[in-house]
Amino acid sequence: MEPLEKRLEKAKRELEEVRQEAEREGFKRSVELLDEAIEKVESAIAWVIGEDVLSQVKRRRS
Repeated sequence: MEPLEKRLEKAKRELEEVRQEAEREGFKRSVELLDEAIEKVESAIAWVIGEDVLSQVKRRRS
């Protein structure tokens, strides 16, 4: 079985792909919900690898 971190990274990539498709199709609310889901997966990844979630989010947005 794959390590949890790798499974979460794969889930994040898949969510990002779906988000891009929703954006192309013009589904604004779906894009917002997918952004929230991606952020939650990023938080889970950070938790798993022991990073500070706030610093990760700040790095991503800057």
